[in-house]
Amino acid sequence: ERLCDCPVDTFRCSAGGCVPDKFVCDGQPQCPDLSDEWGCFSVDGGALKVRIESQELKPVCGDGWTKELSDAVCAKLGFTEAKSFSISGESGEDSAYRYMSTNASNLLGNMALASNCSAGLVKIECEQYLCGRESITPT
Repeated sequence: ERLCDCPVDTFRCSAGGCVPDKFVCDGQPQCPDLSDEWGCFSVDGGALKVRIESQELKPVCGDGWTKELSDAVCAKLGFTEAKSFSISGESGEDSAYRYMSTNASNLLGNMALASNCSAGLVKIECEQYLCGRESITPT
């Protein structure tokens, strides 16, 4: 299976091998190279979007969102931390992901699709790494 095409409804790992679509962007890497967890977060024009279980990117609801969660997302995207985050006044979306926990231990595993987002949507600006500055996350 290493150098072959993957069956329908599966994801092909970058280093070879196949993983069922439902395990892509689930917060638990199944591919040896972790490629099934790449591209799960996106910041486009400041708007945070998340892909879970190989679905399309959807916005994130601001209900209960924190600076700690913003820092964790920015770290996943390869930045040092969140420079800032805000919650927009209106959702404007049919559905968004809502974070369902109080800590940032498993970002994707603690997201659930919500049809009602009263707080608005999350916007994030991530901080670039600067020479001589320590990361907030241990390496």
